[in-house]
Amino acid sequence: MIPTGPIETEPPGYRTNSEQHTALLDTLHTAGVELGDYDQRIVDWLTLSPGWEWATVATIASWVKRAGTLAESATEYRVALPEGGGTNLIVRRQGAMFGSGWSAVVPGYGGGRAWTTEGWQESISALSADRLFCWPDAPTAVTETRRALADTE
Repeated sequence: MIPTGPIETEPPGYRTNSEQHTALLDTLHTAGVELGDYDQRIVDWLTLSPGWEWATVATIASWVKRAGTLAESATEYRVALPEGGGTNLIVRRQGAMFGSGWSAVVPGYGGGRAWTTEGWQESISALSADRLFCWPDAPTAVTETRRALADTE
């Protein structure tokens, strides 16, 4: 079992290298971590022959799980987009009473502009909540806005 809270002593148990590999990959996948080739090499190094002991792998997996839990409760992210000329992006969760969508806004004069499923919207205050908070989750809002910014340059 992967600990879900702060770890005070070595996590007990033994897992085979294959079980450790699967557990760490599952944890990373569940957290939405996209792995590149080097990331995969490090997962293999940590878990496969000879690999590290289960206590080390379980601790690393626990950090990923706990960070994901914290991120799930966030209501706003500020994302620096160097590829957008230093643009800052504000990704905000809709208030729980009103829905579960996310918005993506590039701040500016008059509130900035929002990237929605309908395209760029300049007058944010005039948008209805379902038009503004149109993204299902924060990663989708960031990805779609990055794509839109790249297309406008």
